[in-house]
Amino acid sequence: AVDEVGLWYGRQAGARGMVLEHRTPLMVASMYGSLDVMKLILSLSEADVNRSCGPDKSTALHCAAFGASSNAVDTVKLLLVNGADPSLVDAKGNRPYDVINVSRCLPQLRTAL
Repeated sequence: AVDEVGLWYGRQAGARGMVLEHRTPLMVASMYGSLDVMKLILSLSEADVNRSCGPDKSTALHCAAFGASSNAVDTVKLLLVNGADPSLVDAKGNRPYDVINVSRCLPQLRTAL
């Protein structure tokens, strides 16, 4: 299923190394700014744009903000147009706006969120 949670190898906020995280395909595509993959996933009725998972309770919008890909602004806009809720918090109480990776991010991302 397109909304199934799986283990993905990636960088966790606040961690120095790589870790295994619970993520949906939409979360991974959002983190890396894969717009075509995101559009395909979002076109399927079973995709939940606001799904949170794993111990950190991140959503696709959190992943897009933290990932800060070169397509981050378009990624965030695509999620928002498809119903992503920017007020949802993760396990630490952070909204997507709060986890923006400033060192790698375009200034427009803060404006989009």
